[in-house]
Amino acid sequence: MSETNDRSSERPRAVRIGQAAELLGVGVDTLRRWAEDGRLATTRSAGGQRLVPIAEVSRLLSERRRTTIERPIVAQSARNRFAGIVTRIERDGVAAVVEVIAGPHRLVSLMTAEAVASIGEACETGRYPVRKLITIINKAEKQQLVSAVIGTPISAILQQLGIIVQDGDRIIVGGPMTGSAVYLEDYPVMPDTSALVVQDKDAIPFVSDYPCVNCGECVRICPVFVPINMLVRFLEAGHYEEAADQYDLYSCIECGLCSFVCPSKIPIFQFIRLAKYELERMKSAEATNEPS
Repeated sequence: MSETNDRSSERPRAVRIGQAAELLGVGVDTLRRWAEDGRLATTRSAGGQRLVPIAEVSRLLSERRRTTIERPIVAQSARNRFAGIVTRIERDGVAAVVEVIAGPHRLVSLMTAEAVASIGEACETGRYPVRKLITIINKAEKQQLVSAVIGTPISAILQQLGIIVQDGDRIIVGGPMTGSAVYLEDYPVMPDTSALVVQDKDAIPFVSDYPCVNCGECVRICPVFVPINMLVRFLEAGHYEEAADQYDLYSCIECGLCSFVCPSKIPIFQFIRLAKYELERMKSAEATNEPS
């Protein structure tokens, strides 16, 4: 592993490890593992952040392109190396059930109908799909399905549909339950973008810092039986490690139902996401500070 200080004030010749992972289509942990194994050279910024040189990203992209030509598409992901035969596909307009027989095992996978169609297109053409179907919900809560190329700015889609975003309005990427608000209309369509919601400033749901009233609604509705009423107390206090150890933080599947039913309007879902982010950040910082 190669790590040096990068103090250049010229045009950027390296990107953050998260940006490199996005460009390469792999996870951040994969890049860290490659760096530890000597497959990827990294640098350090003046602030100690790990950076990946642009030259390294280009080299890996070239290798992946050559690999794509030489190997069938099913071998691109480690998860797809599990040999099996698709025996049944049931699909409606939203979801799909895919059954696979692999040796003595029968596997059933639940996925979106779009994902099944994209996999089929990739297998037939040998190319990754570059378009996404997105559900657009405007200020009047009317839905419209559009197709957009990945990377298209949100502003272009809204302009095409005649949706005007004014000061104070909210744009949510990912749907009303588990989506995230974005602050720029130039935010691009990503491979996992499934919905786009535009809320009028006067219709934005109220969020409070009121205390939990112990009604138990979040506990009853949680599909994985996380004790949300106890978990949220630790999260509000910033005790993330205790929340993970004692109250099953990582068991949460981030469905957003707890925030939806909370009578106190506590942003539980956002607390959970923040806690997971902070724990990962702390873990990365600890790994960075360890002697190499």
